[in-house]
Amino acid sequence: MSLTLDGGTGNITGLNVTAGNLPAGSILQVVQTVKSDADSYALVSGGLSANIIEKSITVSAGSKVLIMCSMVMMATTPSYGFVFNRDGTSIGIADADGSRFRATAIGYSDPDRQDSTESITAMFLDTPGSAGTYTYAVKIRHMSSITQTVYVNLYENDSDQSKLMRPISHFTLMEVAG
Repeated sequence: MSLTLDGGTGNITGLNVTAGNLPAGSILQVVQTVKSDADSYALVSGGLSANIIEKSITVSAGSKVLIMCSMVMMATTPSYGFVFNRDGTSIGIADADGSRFRATAIGYSDPDRQDSTESITAMFLDTPGSAGTYTYAVKIRHMSSITQTVYVNLYENDSDQSKLMRPISHFTLMEVAG
């Protein structure tokens, strides 16, 4: 390979960088989706929500996917959380342990404080197994034995006051060379 530097423009020619010749661990692409709206979800006991936030990514053979998420949440019950999901299967969850719910990340808030939310974050390096397009998602759940409401980017007492802010939640996927 012969590299040439154009002194006038600073451009380098003759450089052919492809995903195949980058070292393992290199970031090949980044995709992100942002949930900027506010919503509440009435969830039955033990139930996972539908996809709250999702994004698809097409990866090469041998690649991994680094998942990063920050969800701003609160609930009418003290304990709640979220689960990462790839194409309908929960991933990045804890080992089974009795009747405990397996989650990616959990949060806790005082249900008597109706104007407090929590930013719950998680990262997980997934190995999807082969080249292809995968849809990753976040599903939410509470840990109560009865139907409860989980709020995303929203307060339970969401009155129009200048002391309250409206946050965003974000979901980022990075293809990592294997």
